[in-house]
Order: sequence, then structure tokens, then C-alpha cells
Amino acid sequence: MSNRYIPRREFLSKLATAGLGFLISSTIGNIQSGWSSSEGYDIVIGSDSHIDLGQESTASMESFVTDMNQNLRPKEIFCLGDLLHNATVEEYKTYREFRDRLNAPVWECPGNHDHDPKLSNEENLVRFRELLDYDNHFYSHLLGNNLFILLADERQKNLPGGLSYAGYMEPEQVAWFEDTLKMNQDKNIIVLSHQSAKGTTVMSEQSNMQMHPTNELERILNTYRVDLWFSAHAHSGFDHKSAHADMFVKKGPTTFVQVASISKRYNTNRTQSRFISLVEGTKEVLIRSRDHDVQTFDESLDAVVSLNYPVSLTATAVDLSEQLVTTWGWMKESAANRLQYW
Repeated sequence: MSNRYIPRREFLSKLATAGLGFLISSTIGNIQSGWSSSEGYDIVIGSDSHIDLGQESTASMESFVTDMNQNLRPKEIFCLGDLLHNATVEEYKTYREFRDRLNAPVWECPGNHDHDPKLSNEENLVRFRELLDYDNHFYSHLLGNNLFILLADERQKNLPGGLSYAGYMEPEQVAWFEDTLKMNQDKNIIVLSHQSAKGTTVMSEQSNMQMHPTNELERILNTYRVDLWFSAHAHSGFDHKSAHADMFVKKGPTTFVQVASISKRYNTNRTQSRFISLVEGTKEVLIRSRDHDVQTFDESLDAVVSLNYPVSLTATAVDLSEQLVTTWGWMKESAANRLQYW
């Protein structure tokens, strides 16, 4: 594994000459993105809240929301699927209540548990879009020269090969993903999905833990650069450094990172997520491991990974109204309006 684990103070001292302490305010596709930190533009990446109206899932989500608002105060939050446990309207309502309390914009993608077994694949995706205010269930989010690509688990019924809870991308999404990568190789590329790419992080050798079609994704990754890929699904926890090492895998230009889970289901035992910091002018990204129950980082698990280009958080001129599909895939048409929730 090529990533180097270093104390946070060493990382920050290296950034002292990066020209920090200024204010940037950029408009990207009608989404306001701000910067006002002497350390970095902070983002939290979580997953697997598994809201099911039970006490455990709501207590874990309460810990997550409290830690976000009172302590971490990130600029943006990504949640990588299994937001719900049974994907009922009532669970969506409860999840929305938590999300609307967060003091930062939230970006989500659907996982396997975000499919109600009583509904068809398409009906579930419509429910995801309508109840969470998305125009499409897979989309990209541009932050300066850093493109976040969110992939969706589109099928839980009629999965090929007898799979039960693997991720599956229909041909339209696969083509969109490849086109988006092809047109944005001049940017740092960060992919986010519920399931892992095959043969990367924890348990990803198992077919039911992978994003499919695996052959197409492998071909795409062998053709186009991806800097970082965050995934979840395995409910791995930050139990100790040797186990945590399996949650970071470097393959070619891509660093694959397992996110852990907000919910304590499936023996995770803690409410956990990743905290990343993008710093203007540097290629290095600090990735931290947060325990929301005790509201602390484990500094021994701090990791620094490299991007292809120095981070720029200044505005990138893009006419999304004309390039909505051909260049950038789908963005949230209602994103500017959604900011009223925060």
C-alpha cells in the first residue's frame, strides 16, 4: 500500500506555505461553493445510515448530525447509499428530517437498501429522485477543478447471475460514466458509489459486494484516470490500524477507500465516517477517520493521498444549461433551490 499515514500536525505544517487564509466564493452551475478556512475545504463522506424508524438507526443518525453541526462543520456532505433500510416513504421522511437539520449541502446516491422490494427497479429510482429532490439518480458535482461523480445502484430485482445485493449500473449510466471521465481528464476525479469496484477494498472480491458490470468498469478504469474512489456497503469499521489498512487500496492511479458506516448494523458497533480536507494549491488530500459517538479522530489512522492536479477551488466557467448531458452528466436542476433547506 503506497499511502503514508502521518500525524495531522505534520500534514498541516507541510501546507503552511500553500497560500491559505483567504476567501473564495465560486458559483458552479448555480451552486454556491465557499472557502474560508486556514486548513482546508472540509468534506464528510458517510454511508449506510439504514434508517428504519428503529431506535438504533435514529440514535446513530442523531450522533452523526450532532457531530456535523457542533464540531466538524463541513462545507459539504456526501452519503453513499443505504440511506434507508426498507426504502419506505416513512423512512424517507425520517431521513429527510435528519438531512434538513444538517448545516451543509448533502449529496446522495442510492444503494441496494434504497430499493423497496415491493416496487420495481424504476419505481424505486423515481421514489429516490422525487423524495430527495434529484433530477437524476446519477450525476456529477463540480467543485473548482475537482469533479465528484456519484454512481447509482440501479437494480435490485432481476440482478444477473443470481446476485442478491450487489450494485448494478444500466448501460445508460455506464456510457455516461465513461463519457464524463473522458471529457474531464483535466480535473481531479473523485468517484463515489455504494458498492466497491471489483478487487479493491474490503470484501470486494465477493460478487455480491461489487459494482457491476465488473468487466465494463474494469475496462473504463484501465482507460481513464480516476484519482479517488470512495465506497461503502461492507460496514467495515476503524477497529485498529491493521484492519484499517485493508480499507485503503492503491491500484494504478486510483486510491480506493472504504467509508465505514453511520449505522451500527451488521456488527459495525460504532457510528463512523470519513473526513477529507482539500487545500488550495496542493495535490495532497488528508483523509481522517471519525467516530461520531465519541466525537474524535483516530490520528493513527490519518492518511494522505495524492491527486493528479493541485487543488483549485476557484470558479470553473461551465454553461450547464447547454452542456447538461453531453459534458457534465446530470446535475441537480433544483440544487440552488435546495440550499433553502440548510
